[in-house]
Amino acid sequence: MRHAIIIAVILWTIQDLPAWERLQRDGVLRADGRRVPPYYRDAYRWMSEQMRLRLPPNSSRFPLWGWYRWQGVSRCRPDLRCAGHLERRVPGVRIEVDLPDSTVLLSDFGAWHCVLNRSFLPLNDSEDDALAAELETEGVDHRWPYPEPFRSRVVFSWQHIFDMDAGDTDCWGPSSGRSLQATFWELTLSQVRRFDAFTAR
Repeated sequence: MRHAIIIAVILWTIQDLPAWERLQRDGVLRADGRRVPPYYRDAYRWMSEQMRLRLPPNSSRFPLWGWYRWQGVSRCRPDLRCAGHLERRVPGVRIEVDLPDSTVLLSDFGAWHCVLNRSFLPLNDSEDDALAAELETEGVDHRWPYPEPFRSRVVFSWQHIFDMDAGDTDCWGPSSGRSLQATFWELTLSQVRRFDAFTAR
């Protein structure tokens, strides 16, 4: 299994203007988690726990986010002409950064949505069908939180987001087309290679 903390060198992070100004003023940017929607807080805490297990110690509570591959290997850098980077009409900055490999954790962006939505992450369709059948047999609703042992199985399945070769192509698509997100604890001004200001569409 090829894990995800091995090749992150050049990344792009999208930040709003106040965050960029804070980075310029203080020389370092860290996340405080204040803007994480309540529904997603458990997922963000889970990602933070995974980072503590895999990365050097850090006192930050929530990660910063960026892109290693925005839309597969052919479009690594986020396209600022596309919508969805920030809320519409919000001024932002795309920051190209160079971070040490050991400080970054990569994960599959599409698969991350199973963590966000507290759902099972299967490696293939048959695995998904098998769990659905077990839940039906046991009379368990497809709603979080699942009773044990199903809850633990769902949470364990989320580990697949860190395996860049996980899942069959019918279920996950080809590896080269997958979007890879990056999480890291902090960004210093000296790590910035370039920046591009924009207004979100």
